Amino acid sequence: MPQDAEPGLRDRKKARRRDDIIAAAIELFGKKGVDATTIADIAEACDVSAPTIFNYFGSKDGILVALVEEGTQRKRERGSRRPRLEGFRWPPSCWTCSLRSRRKPWISLRGGSGAMPKPR
Repeated sequence: MPQDAEPGLRDRKKARRRDDIIAAAIELFGKKGVDATTIADIAEACDVSAPTIFNYFGSKDGILVALVEEGTQRKRERGSRRPRLEGFRWPPSCWTCSLRSRRKPWISLRGGSGAMPKPR
C-alpha cells in the first residue's frame, strides 16, 4: 500500500477511538487528577471497555506517554523547539527543594567527593 494512500475505514475508526480515549483521559486528569483517575473511569467516559484501553495504550502510563509525545509533536510542527511559559515564574525555592529531596545525602552539590561516608 503506497504511503500517500488514504487510510481505510478500520484505520480511521481506530484513530478516532484512540483520540476519544485521549480526550477523555485529558478531561478526567484535569478534573480528578492523574492518580485518582482509573482506567475504568476513562473507559466509561468514552464508552469502551477497559481491555480496549489496555489494547491501545497498555496502561495509564502509556496514555501519559502518548499525551507527552503528541504535545511534543504539535510543538515541532509549529516550529517551536521549546515550550514558552509566558507570565510564569518558578518560585525561587521550588527547584532547589526538589533537588534536595532527590539527592543522596552524602553527595554535595558544592563540589564534594560524592563518596559515601564511612559508617560511624
